[in-house]
Amino acid sequence: MTIEMERKVNQKTIAEHLHVSVATVSKALRGRPDVSLATRRQIEQAAEELGYRRQRGRRQPRSRSIKCRLVGVFVRRPIDGGAKNVPTYLDGMSRLSVQQNVSLVVQE
Repeated sequence: MTIEMERKVNQKTIAEHLHVSVATVSKALRGRPDVSLATRRQIEQAAEELGYRRQRGRRQPRSRSIKCRLVGVFVRRPIDGGAKNVPTYLDGMSRLSVQQNVSLVVQE
């Protein structure tokens, strides 16, 4: 009597089956636009045929997936009173940070 072990199908299995990279499989299954429609369909079809099931909750470590969107500005008071342009600079930085969806922190 033989007990057949069920083979776990993952992105590497699909990649090996289709002779493409794991990165291509990952991008295709996430619907990334940098994978052609034909390749995406081929990968999705193979995934279904092989019984691939996406593992919920499995993600990259947080340190790799978080992008810092924060800019810090330290303003020191000049001794000679030459701070007259600082408000103009901060106003410009504030506008740009809003446009770029970046948080701006100003410390005096």
